[in-house]
Amino acid sequence: MASAPAILFRLFNALRHGLRARTVVLPDEDPEEFDQIHAGLQNQYRPQTPAEQYLVDQAAIAQWKLVRAEILEAECFAEGSPASARAAVFDRLTQVQGRLGRAFFKAYKELDRIKTARRETAGTIGGIG
Repeated sequence: MASAPAILFRLFNALRHGLRARTVVLPDEDPEEFDQIHAGLQNQYRPQTPAEQYLVDQAAIAQWKLVRAEILEAECFAEGSPASARAAVFDRLTQVQGRLGRAFFKAYKELDRIKTARRETAGTIGGIG
């Protein structure tokens, strides 16, 4: 069994490199799971401009990383490291989860606004003709 400092180092390393990774899907993750999240958002919002596509991509990435943070949180408590070490990791995870949650909901809100405006415009155009 690994020592508590080794466990803590591994968790902090995973947090730093996993949640701030430039590559969205890490080698030990299933790309199909990310693809499902992305496809669901793609189908829901059907982006029509590069800006809309960017918002869909950002929402999918934030949602994926939120799932990753939840997994890291569970690992932190499953490893049996000292309470003070778990508290430090948990504190950092909470900050990251808050940031990712805000990023997701900001993209979601803007996509929803665009979708509503598009629907209203289509209704107005349909009502004129």
